[in-house]
Amino acid sequence: MSTPGQSRREFLLNSVSGLGAAWVATHYSAIIDAAEYAEQASRSGQAAKFAFFTPEQAAEVEAMAAQIIPTDSTPGAREARVINFIDRALVTFEQEAKPQYTQGLKELETQTKQLVPSATKFSALTSEQ
Repeated sequence: MSTPGQSRREFLLNSVSGLGAAWVATHYSAIIDAAEYAEQASRSGQAAKFAFFTPEQAAEVEAMAAQIIPTDSTPGAREARVINFIDRALVTFEQEAKPQYTQGLKELETQTKQLVPSATKFSALTSEQ
């Protein structure tokens, strides 16, 4: 179960880390492909064509990613075109996550309207909001 002197929490964290490494190893080439796709989209400077997201959904996910990894003295999620990586992942190695994204976007819209009744989209909010 656990080694002497190791807490259950440490054991679980180590186990999950091992599972994460196994997941990455299994999906490595698809992850690299998605990263290269996002990089090419970034270099092209053209509007992205999404395989899973509608343009409206993509704007919402991009806004969330920009809150998590904001632009500061270094490029943030927008500059890295994280939305292109996520979109590509959802049609390749993360297909089973599609329902979670769809549901999450619905919940985000509901919570946004509760937080700021005049707002219709998360992407329209300021960082403070």
